[in-house]
Amino acid sequence: MTDLETFTSATIEALYFTDTGEGDQPGIDAELTLDTLANLRADCRSFWHRFGCYIEPAGMTPEQAGHDFWLTRNGHGAGFWDGDWPEPYGDMLNQGAKCYGEFDTYLGDDGLITTAPELLEFARDLQKWLARAALSGTYDKQGLQSFRDAAGALIAKARGE
Repeated sequence: MTDLETFTSATIEALYFTDTGEGDQPGIDAELTLDTLANLRADCRSFWHRFGCYIEPAGMTPEQAGHDFWLTRNGHGAGFWDGDWPEPYGDMLNQGAKCYGEFDTYLGDDGLITTAPELLEFARDLQKWLARAALSGTYDKQGLQSFRDAAGALIAKARGE
């Protein structure tokens, strides 16, 4: 298995850890739709090509990076930022992962774990723009919150909430 394949596999494993098996989440045996899997793999490939060269120098593994990519981008209580990664790698990877935005999943009518690709793509673009604006300091805080709310509403609509 290549480092990219290990990274991607670990990201998917982290998805199943955080997004299945509890309450109204899909069961742990639910499969991903092909579109969801393709979108997730594309994000993994993109992140790896941008940041994979920093994993080994940081003394970490592609597996740990894949888990932390998922946890960081989705705002879970652990990730690149939690102290396991030496600086400056931890901060750099943390900020890079956040630029990918959250990857919300839900159980589709077909029993598969899915996303709403067209809305997800728009929400992700919006989240990336927000992250870049926040990093550069060129944003209006009230406008920023309005955009965040709009992205959240689109994701909720895609879930049927």
